[in-house]
Amino acid sequence: MTDVVPFLRSPFTDLTSCLVNHQNFGRCEEMEMRVMNCLEAYGVNRGMKKCKDLVDDFRECSSRRK
Repeated sequence: MTDVVPFLRSPFTDLTSCLVNHQNFGRCEEMEMRVMNCLEAYGVNRGMKKCKDLVDDFRECSSRRK
């Protein structure tokens, strides 16, 4: 998963960063939560290796491409 990181962080970027998620679309919301919980448990760097299957499934679900 490619992270979108702003060049300059500000309170505005912190407030609007939560707007980009799949929690309101219904199709991938449960899968997104599993990915986020896994990444939170292992940390982002280690989690990208440990949670690779979940991340790949989520990418497939959100992009609708295999």
